[in-house]
Amino acid sequence: MTCNAEGRRQKARIGFATRIQDPAPASDHEADVTGLFRPEFFGRMDRVVTFRSLDAAARTDLLVRMIAALSDELVRSRNIDLQITSEAEAWILGLADVDQSARDIMRRFEIEVRSRILSFLAGVSDSTGVCVRLTADGLSCSE
Repeated sequence: MTCNAEGRRQKARIGFATRIQDPAPASDHEADVTGLFRPEFFGRMDRVVTFRSLDAAARTDLLVRMIAALSDELVRSRNIDLQITSEAEAWILGLADVDQSARDIMRRFEIEVRSRILSFLAGVSDSTGVCVRLTADGLSCSE
């Protein structure tokens, strides 16, 4: 089960807020949870896990993994080689905003990158075994 028990105390935006520089001590987190749940329910909890916002390296790593997964999927399913220029990769890496969670980043990648590539391939008559190139200018296809 997940909840945002600390959000009541922060008086900041709910979620993975990065505006708070010093994380609260573990005792504060436990106080937030004990104040939110009844004692009999709190007694059944194994542990309280505190999530922090993603740093720049983690956001970049997530997007690089998603690019690799999409490339692998295209090779496996249709034998399509996906090539991404450095400018396009920089644009993709720029999709991850500081205040976004991993789920938000994945959703944005799905909309901005994956769905565009798949829609482009739907318009190609025979996309098996072709090379798709993603550049800063858009998508192109070659044999």
